[in-house]
Amino acid sequence: MILDLEPTTENLHRKDINTALIPSPKLQEDSYDWYKRGEAVLAEKEEINPEVVLIGDSITHFWGGRPNFGVHTYHQSYDDTFAGMRVMNIGYGWDRTHNMLYRITKGKQLDGINPKVVVVNAGTNNTSTTDAARGNTAEEIAEGVAEVIAQFRERFPDIHVVLMAIFPREKEPTNERRILIVETNKLLKAYAEKQSKLIYLDLWDKFLTSDGLLPQELCGDYCHPTEEGYKVWGGALRPILLDLLKND
Repeated sequence: MILDLEPTTENLHRKDINTALIPSPKLQEDSYDWYKRGEAVLAEKEEINPEVVLIGDSITHFWGGRPNFGVHTYHQSYDDTFAGMRVMNIGYGWDRTHNMLYRITKGKQLDGINPKVVVVNAGTNNTSTTDAARGNTAEEIAEGVAEVIAQFRERFPDIHVVLMAIFPREKEPTNERRILIVETNKLLKAYAEKQSKLIYLDLWDKFLTSDGLLPQELCGDYCHPTEEGYKVWGGALRPILLDLLKND
């Protein structure tokens, strides 16, 4: 359940509550204008009339698509993945679950549309502690991601959900952030097993070597996919979406 608290720095660093459930506007500086991206979504959403919505952070944002505001780099793999589909990309660089909840509940980004599928890729930025907000525990992150899904289902009761396992980060499997993400994904998988109309898509076996290393060929900065990394994601995602849209 969303926490009805002001997204102050003090509240976002509290440890007696799950801060991942506090809807928050822009928290971090990035390479684009967070608010203008929001304006672009509001201006284009009804024209796009999406049957598929992508919600997430920079991993989703940087892939491409509409609205074309901000850093879009990998247009070809995006186009190959979503060819023939009406898709709205509302991934935002540096977004945590806090920001996604704000954009859903207070940003009006879902008003006036009726998507059939949402692809949720959320949680990786919740592992970071900054001046703006503390990092979250695995349990808190999983609860925040589940609330993002709940907010979609409240607005679109028949929507299909594709929940992405949080992508692997950091080169080594012993990295503390990697371990936190592994713990979070276990909770997300358990959550997914109890849900209807939800597909849990875990691509870790496609991104990691046999000894658990994350190769730069797929994630150049050990976080964001390269074009080859996006091709892996797209290759797994496209048949799922085609099936869901066909059978809906």
